[in-house]
Amino acid sequence: MAVWDDEVRIEPAYADEFGIDMSEVASIETDKELDVELEDGREGNFIFAGTNEEGNAILKSEELLVSYMEIRKVAD
Repeated sequence: MAVWDDEVRIEPAYADEFGIDMSEVASIETDKELDVELEDGREGNFIFAGTNEEGNAILKSEELLVSYMEIRKVAD
């Protein structure tokens, strides 16, 4: 999985890589930490742990709640 600007790129084992517009993403969960850069310049390695009741991404390393639209770049 990768995020570049406003698109989530996914490459499942059963299909070729494809992109999804970030505004269409309801939740992301990962098993490993990914290098995340936020819109305000903050960076860190986080596990995506779903979404809270307000629709914010739960990023764990230190728990961080952000709008999915704040996420600008994700790489493994």
